[in-house]
Order: sequence, then C-alpha cells, then structure tokens
Amino acid sequence: NRLSLLTEVMWSILERKKNEEKLKDLAHIDQLTNIPNRNLFYERITHFIKLADRTKHPFALFYLDLDGFKEINDKHGHRAGDFVLQKTAERLKKKIRTSDTVARIGGDEFIILFPQMSHPDDAEAMGGKIINAVSEPISWQKEKLIITPSIGAAFYPENGETVKELIEKADQAMYTAKQSGKNKLVIL
Repeated sequence: NRLSLLTEVMWSILERKKNEEKLKDLAHIDQLTNIPNRNLFYERITHFIKLADRTKHPFALFYLDLDGFKEINDKHGHRAGDFVLQKTAERLKKKIRTSDTVARIGGDEFIILFPQMSHPDDAEAMGGKIINAVSEPISWQKEKLIITPSIGAAFYPENGETVKELIEKADQAMYTAKQSGKNKLVIL
C-alpha cells in the first residue's frame, strides 16, 4: 500500500506540474498564433532594456500592422482572418533569429524585438525580408488572400528610454508607413 500511495502522490505532483506549465503558457502565449503574447513581450522588453543599460548596446523594436486585414475578415469571415494571423505569425517566426522575439499584441498587430540590432541599415534589410515574407499570397479555400505589412521601427535608447516611449515611437512610425502608402518600413 505504501508503494501505491507513493505512486499516487508522484502522479499527483506530475499532474500539478503539468497544469502549472499549461497555466504559464496560457498567460504568456497567444493561443491563436502560438507565439508570445503581450504579457511575455512586456517581460522580454523589460529584460532587454535592463540588459541594454548594462551593456550599453542598443536594440530595435518593430511595430507591425497588417494592411487589408479588416477587408479579409469582412469578406471571408473570422476563420479566414484567424488563418491569416496564424500564417503571418509562422512567416515572422521564420524570418527572425532565436534571440529575437515576435509577439502578437492584439488584433492584427505584432511587435518584434531585435536585441542584437543597433543600426538602421540592419533594420532596413530585415524590414525588407519581413515585407516580402508577409506579402506572399495566402491560399484560403481556393482563393489567394493578399495582405501587406506596415512597419514602424524604433531604437532603444535613441527613440525612447522606457517601454511606453519605445512602443509609442514605433507605433507612430508604423502609422507614418500606413499614411505614406502602406507596405513599407518607416524607421525613426
């Protein structure tokens, strides 16, 4: 009976650990796209700011919004919109390094942190790769869905020294990209 009781306790502990991991995932991973969500993004950018302050090495943040997403949702429904978000997340993950972070922060908005990017030329090159990847047509029920990204880029600490300032600057740059024709990167 002792062995049986011990086995039962061990299984109980393992189940509790699994449940804790699931809860952690729910708190940090966007369930639709399976990439970091807003919560995990804020944890990581806070860490990157502390690291950048210590090492004196700047980093870049891209704020990305999908052009034409609302039209896809309106014309084809939310299932198509969800599929577009999933495909976009997959494409973004394929374009970044493992040290970078891509997160969905809401709706059709994504943020990408590049902790090893410190020069606008690097941002320009990466922006071109992201634009090309995201702009590829997406097959949905025998149709080709087209979206493009508008991207704003900001650098820490040059464009902001707090999380809020940095996001606001990248967001402003993204709106400038939208207002100046969409499907482009604007760097502050």
